[in-house]
Amino acid sequence: MEVFNKYQSKFFNDFLTLFKGSFFAQLIPLIISPVVARIYTPVQFGLLALFVSITTIIGSVINGRYEQAIMIVDTKEDMDALAFLSLIVSFLFSLLLFLLIASFHSWDDIRC
Repeated sequence: MEVFNKYQSKFFNDFLTLFKGSFFAQLIPLIISPVVARIYTPVQFGLLALFVSITTIIGSVINGRYEQAIMIVDTKEDMDALAFLSLIVSFLFSLLLFLLIASFHSWDDIRC
């Protein structure tokens, strides 16, 4: 019975840690939002939401979801190789995406 209590206690502590992290992660933007709303316009918030949604989708594709595969491998060597592969793939796709965007961008609009 003591083994069950040990696992139950560890589960409860892990659950409480995740709950506190999620709670504060949602509480901080809620507290800061009135201040930020006075600084930025609704149009700027809309542009931010558009930018974040596009980068989230593209980021998931570019990373290839390797961050989840790192947790599955058995040996440290495989983990290091997968992390290195993830960095290389992310860098190459990001560079390709930058070149694609830069080729369609008009540099005449930039003012210093």
